[in-house]
Amino acid sequence: MTDDLFQPSLSSEDDRHNFNSPWNPRNLMWVAVFGGVLATGILMVINDRRLGVPNRMAWMVPLIIVLWVGAIVLTFNIVDITPGGDAGNPALGSEFRLINRVVGLVMAWVLLIPQRRRFEIFETGEEEPEPLWKPALGAIVAVSVLQFFIFVIAMMAQM
Repeated sequence: MTDDLFQPSLSSEDDRHNFNSPWNPRNLMWVAVFGGVLATGILMVINDRRLGVPNRMAWMVPLIIVLWVGAIVLTFNIVDITPGGDAGNPALGSEFRLINRVVGLVMAWVLLIPQRRRFEIFETGEEEPEPLWKPALGAIVAVSVLQFFIFVIAMMAQM
């Protein structure tokens, strides 16, 4: 009879090497709340490298872009932006923010699982994680400005 208790739980990927001042992945959930899909995705890809997570960039970047564009398309399908429609309605921004945040939270919750495991290993050392507030604020502001211009261009194209 073999007992799982005596099986090693760490693998060769669970080393204490390849850390480069990572951010706490749990804090990236706050970026998802305030910044949505794109801001969270950008910081997740950067934090993957900082944590030494094996290269997931080849499939993560397209997935993040598809989810972000999907949130924009879903918003435009819900709100009528044709002339005489809801284009001037402040609900357009509110609905997009809600959809963007929900999609961002679900994406972060799923894609941060490998980062959480690596961060737990990082916490066993004596190093402190890098503060996230400056990069998070920068990503949230930059993505918000980009989204604003996309909405303005889309509404002008409909008029």
